[in-house]
Amino acid sequence: MFIAGVLLLSAPALGAVLPSEFGHYALHGTAHVTGNGLADREVTADLWAEVSPGRAPSEVRVELGWRAYRCAVEASLAPSGELAFAEGQACQLFVAEPEARGPVEGRLRSGRGRLRDGLLELELAFEVSGTLQARLPGRRITFLGTEVELPDTWMPGLPVHGSLTSSARGSRNRP
Repeated sequence: MFIAGVLLLSAPALGAVLPSEFGHYALHGTAHVTGNGLADREVTADLWAEVSPGRAPSEVRVELGWRAYRCAVEASLAPSGELAFAEGQACQLFVAEPEARGPVEGRLRSGRGRLRDGLLELELAFEVSGTLQARLPGRRITFLGTEVELPDTWMPGLPVHGSLTSSARGSRNRP
């Protein structure tokens, strides 16, 4: 009886996150990147999100992914479906691209969204910092009359600091 009473008292909080909202979402979004050591650009991408229960009944965990990169953040979920992300949550990534590599941290500056009826909408802003190396392509040079093949190499790491603002929207495509 005690458990039934607790469940009845907590029904509004439990009702905020319905298990039917948990699952995998296919998202389409845009991101604007700017900062020192970062190419100032806007990109459009298809990404995914996995929505699962958070630490409290009215919280969700949203793991975002694009290619091999992942970032998990927690949000409170209101009964209306509004998501609120606490600032300061951090994601550690190691960039491993053909032309750049190195550790980068994204620290959530602001975040909000909506999760309702199988639709997920997100607006997130991150401060980005880290160290990236750029690849220098190999080339053939002539040195003292002899042709020498220089191999690809990596520049020393350069500090990067900037921001990434993004918005994405998509539907749940599997539980």
